[in-house]
Amino acid sequence: MSKLRWILPAVAGVTLILLYLLWNGFFSALPASDRVRLLSDGFFLVGMLLLAVGVLFFVRKQGGFDGLGYGLKRAGQALRLRERHSDTESYGDYLMRMREEERSGGLTLVLPGLFFLLIATVLTFVFHLYFDV
Repeated sequence: MSKLRWILPAVAGVTLILLYLLWNGFFSALPASDRVRLLSDGFFLVGMLLLAVGVLFFVRKQGGFDGLGYGLKRAGQALRLRERHSDTESYGDYLMRMREEERSGGLTLVLPGLFFLLIATVLTFVFHLYFDV
């Protein structure tokens, strides 16, 4: 299970890159400069997507969204009439319960995202060194 947590984001990223390349006609008769640019764009988009989602998971693990979650939970309870007068937990109890839950840290998304961004950076340098118009 541990290796699958690392492989799955990479496989999903490569799949998204292939879909991006298919969408933009990478496999049709394009000049080499356009192909390198499309590869760079695909790796950049997927790298930023994985990195952003991984950072959000990290912030969630650190408790950055606990207050928002508590507020949304209380607002949802206030909108339901039958639970309006029921016993609700305090913010402190909510925080204690959230600290006990196991949360994923997002590192399994951040590292593949950084790897894809590194590949995009290399491809961008290749594009500007050999094909810059």
